[in-house]
Amino acid sequence: MRRAFLIVLLSAFAATAQPLPSYKDLKYPPLPQVHVPEPAAFTLSNGMRVFLLEDHELPLIHGLALIRTGNLFDPPEKRGLSEITAAVLRSGGTKAKTGDQIDEQLENMAASVESAMDETSASMTFSGLRESTDSVLSVFKEVLTDPQFRQDKIDLTISQTRSAISRRNDEPNVIAERELLSVLYGRDTPYGWQIEYEHLARIHRDDLVQFYRRYYFPKNILLAVYGDFSTAEMKNKLESLFAGWTVEQPSVPPFPAVTAKPAPGVYLAEKPDVTQTFFAIGELGGTRQGLSGAAGGGEYPGSGIQQPARLADPDQAGVCLRHRRGMGGQLQSSGDVPNHRKHEIGFHHGSAASDPRGGREAAHFRGDRAGTRYGETGGA
Repeated sequence: MRRAFLIVLLSAFAATAQPLPSYKDLKYPPLPQVHVPEPAAFTLSNGMRVFLLEDHELPLIHGLALIRTGNLFDPPEKRGLSEITAAVLRSGGTKAKTGDQIDEQLENMAASVESAMDETSASMTFSGLRESTDSVLSVFKEVLTDPQFRQDKIDLTISQTRSAISRRNDEPNVIAERELLSVLYGRDTPYGWQIEYEHLARIHRDDLVQFYRRYYFPKNILLAVYGDFSTAEMKNKLESLFAGWTVEQPSVPPFPAVTAKPAPGVYLAEKPDVTQTFFAIGELGGTRQGLSGAAGGGEYPGSGIQQPARLADPDQAGVCLRHRRGMGGQLQSSGDVPNHRKHEIGFHHGSAASDPRGGREAAHFRGDRAGTRYGETGGA
């Protein structure tokens, strides 16, 4: 009886159910027009290029300064100099305040001022509430124009970098990625070399001061400010704030050319104390010189910084971290056009778990750029 009732119920539902419409009959409203905001662009009297973009949705302000330098300009015998300079630029404080005092001042305003170094640019950022705009800008200007590079902070940063070197082989996936760069670009080029203890031992305070003076000057900086402000008022603030900073330096030279021609092959780095295998395959690409910015390439406005393009070169090289035979794993595929490189690395990456009972075998796949630049001399 129950089964008969269920059959009758399903039959009644089927009789009354409406057929699903075809996806071809679905109607969608037109997409709204995308309006890309146009920033106000101008040059300060000292030569610094500025871009301003108002956004009054939240009472916040953000800023980014890009400096045309990078760790590609590190002296071969003092690798790591640029990164230590950028770190101590902020932590070392200014003539008026130590870095710790600046930290406390910014924390009390719910604000931040930070400094960093990449391969083809350095950056300084700031953020804060609209009500503290003048105070945050003042700290940002003092750190950018009057750093003191106090010795205790230099020692601390070098010690932290040494610690990173000692731990760089802890993550096996990083080894394959790191070694790939050395294979592709060459171990004696700024694109492929590594920072070692001996390089840190040669870095002194005067080196940081000289690096800063060479690259941190108004005509070598792009400054973008975004947030809740009036463009006219912000323009006047910045002109007044940086009017006294008139340092001049010769134009920054081009970044080092990529001359490596890696031989195709499989390169092994053994690490027997792990239970996974990591593989990396890469190839040199081209650059976006001559392509328009709208197409995804070209120069940053006023900077001369070229972005790489997806132009392939047949030369390939791979690196494999080898251990016991894998029983399972994963493989991912992707592509990378990093802004900081003169040549692209296309890649796949993945891993495989190992079977302790199995033998040893090697394999390889494409890998993205290394997550660290540090390593041990003579190590994997």
